[in-house]
Amino acid sequence: SNWAHEKLIYRFSLLVCMIFYIRGNPCSESIKSCIPSEDGMQLVCHKGITDPYTNGSKVVKYLLLCNWPDVDFDPHSVLKNFPVLEEISILYGPITKINSSFKAGMMLRKIVMNHLLMKNIPSGTFAGLQHINTLDLRYNKLEFIDESVIPFIPNVKVFLTGNWKIM
Repeated sequence: SNWAHEKLIYRFSLLVCMIFYIRGNPCSESIKSCIPSEDGMQLVCHKGITDPYTNGSKVVKYLLLCNWPDVDFDPHSVLKNFPVLEEISILYGPITKINSSFKAGMMLRKIVMNHLLMKNIPSGTFAGLQHINTLDLRYNKLEFIDESVIPFIPNVKVFLTGNWKIM
């Protein structure tokens, strides 16, 4: 149901806000770890995905990856075992390159990739994501985005603030 979905998104947003309020930046953790919410539907991972989540989860709907440790990010291999994932946020880290497309048919509604070092996004990276309604690529090093990168889906919101250098 749509109301239940909105309620879950609200709860996840509230969880992230509470972490900001109580602990400051949710990505300030310096130890490699994954911390689930009480109901298991939200997962916050620091510096990669750790056990017991290295093989994914059948209940996680909201995934926050902080300070991804590699310069490459492979959405297909990282997310393939999170079948009910609706929202992924990747915040901070040295990511400069996306190695594969997000798997077509995923239930992803929102993708946030902020404060990374991406200069470009390969064509087709988000193709096939039928449910996407928000694509947030703020605060990267993007210089150009080919129009084929943005999914052709009505009403998709795209955020690009903090990217372009004006010479």
